[in-house]
Amino acid sequence: MKLTPQILRNATRMINPEGKLTLLLRNLELTYIENLEFTTDDINVIDLTNNDIGELSGVPTLSNLEVLLLGNNNISSIDENGSLPSLHSLSLINNNIRTFSELGKLRHFGQIQTLLMMGNPISTDKRYRPFLIWLLPSLKVLDCEKVKSAERTAAATLFGASFEEANALALQLMNGEDTSVEVNKEASKGERLMTTTVKKLSAEEKAKLIAELEKAESMEEIERIQTALKNGYVG
Repeated sequence: MKLTPQILRNATRMINPEGKLTLLLRNLELTYIENLEFTTDDINVIDLTNNDIGELSGVPTLSNLEVLLLGNNNISSIDENGSLPSLHSLSLINNNIRTFSELGKLRHFGQIQTLLMMGNPISTDKRYRPFLIWLLPSLKVLDCEKVKSAERTAAATLFGASFEEANALALQLMNGEDTSVEVNKEASKGERLMTTTVKKLSAEEKAKLIAELEKAESMEEIERIQTALKNGYVG
């Protein structure tokens, strides 16, 4: 389905549990992000969870946009020309990002403090977490875990003192020249989501949490549910 100006005009707007004005565009089978210039600039959160979007692109400069929710789509590429000056939280849970070169484009998306990317194939590579910590100096929480100062130090040792001083390994990864990158095989959205859980949860508990995740209306809720899925406990 196309995201038309009419759909945007008719879309539900609500104040989420964090007090943010939220535009709800989830569960519409959208394949592209488009026409968002027809929305108003007072929106704080855009919720595009559970669509069929393949590329993170088409988001105009919205000066008050703080949170972008794109979990459970099929995103495999990222437009590096985005300009979202107020964006501090981004959820890309359960998508299909497979390369460090695509991850590298995230540095153009504002000053991201909270980033959720569990369920992407690239997240299985052992360098994934240190790479993102190195790439995004503003990052405070990655996949529901706080970034520690020791991790920042280790990331700088691995990839260089800063993006401007990227070493050979960092450049190889961002240019797609490193052949040692290991990611999971391509999987459906449902399969990717189930791989973010652990065996300690029963099938019923997993299903309940996944249903809650699909209805979550704030980054706080999403983080709480993802932590439960990741760690294998409820409550």
